[in-house]
Amino acid sequence: MPRVIDTESPAYGDYLRNAELYRQSANLPYTRSLSPPKAPKIEIGVSRGGGPSRADKLIAEYKAAVEKANLANIKRYEQGLGIYANLIGRYQPGAPISGTEQSARDLLRQNISTFEPGGTFGQTARSQYDVGATQSRAAAFQNLVSSGMSNVTGSFDRQASIDRGRFGLNLEERRAGLETGARGELSRSLTQAESARRLALERSTTGKIGFIERREDVAPDFNLMANLLQQG
Repeated sequence: MPRVIDTESPAYGDYLRNAELYRQSANLPYTRSLSPPKAPKIEIGVSRGGGPSRADKLIAEYKAAVEKANLANIKRYEQGLGIYANLIGRYQPGAPISGTEQSARDLLRQNISTFEPGGTFGQTARSQYDVGATQSRAAAFQNLVSSGMSNVTGSFDRQASIDRGRFGLNLEERRAGLETGARGELSRSLTQAESARRLALERSTTGKIGFIERREDVAPDFNLMANLLQQG
């Protein structure tokens, strides 16, 4: 004679409690209801050899499949958390920047040093001016000597000194403007990089939160288990 299991009996309730304990021990959260399916009575066969029935074997296989699926899901979940942790760490304040970005900043700072007082810009410009002025003075002095006017070289030297002073003023004005522009370019670059970092950090954090919220483990399907019992 077939054995009868009452789905509203204490034994079936014990089975549900054991399933809940298994879920908690495996740390497999889910939101589906654990209420047993409303069914009157289910008849299942008894193994002739006194061992587990076919229904018991099917339920054991089903539970093993659920556990395997959830373990795989946990592994993928941990991998995803690791990816988001790396992203968030990369965009934290003070985190190391990329080599390309560092090279760009170094170049901008080098431009600033070039245009600072005493930098290579001013030194090169003054050197080129002095070379040109010396050559011009030599040619002009030769012309004066050839014309018999070598006695006016004093006034000529004073004019050369005045010209050099004017050149120095103009050069300083140009240098200061270029230095200001280089510093402004660096400031804009740093501001843009900081804005991009904050945006990336915000997106990474939001993505991690959404990833956690979307996690869904495989929960035991008690309707399916009831069908397995019926097939036994």
